[in-house]
Amino acid sequence: MKFPLTTQQMAEFSDTIALEQRTILIERAAPYSTKEDRLDNFTKIAQICSGMGLTLSGADIALVLLAVKLARYGNLRSQGHAPESGTQRDSLIDGLNYWELLALKDIEELTTKGQQ
Repeated sequence: MKFPLTTQQMAEFSDTIALEQRTILIERAAPYSTKEDRLDNFTKIAQICSGMGLTLSGADIALVLLAVKLARYGNLRSQGHAPESGTQRDSLIDGLNYWELLALKDIEELTTKGQQ
C-alpha cells in the first residue's frame, strides 16, 4: 500500500477486508452455532457463565470476545507486527465480526425484550 492513501486505495482495502470478513463470518458459523440460530452460542456461553455465578447476556459475551480481539490487536501492534501480517489481520477481521455479531445480538435481545 502506498501513502499518502488515495480514496481508491481506501476503497480497495475496505472491499478486501469486507469480503474476507463476510466469508469468515458465514463459513465459520457452523461449528459455533446451529443453522436455526446463528447467535445461539452467545446465549449458551451466557448460560454457562450463569452457572458460575456471573450474570451476562449473550450481547455481553460478544462484547467480551470483541475486547479480547482488541487487546490482542493492541499487543501485536505494540510488538511491531505490521497491520497486514497474518496475526494482526486475523484479529482485525475477527474483531469486526464480533462487532457485527454484537449488534445482531443486541437487536435480538431488544426485540425479544419488547415482545415480553
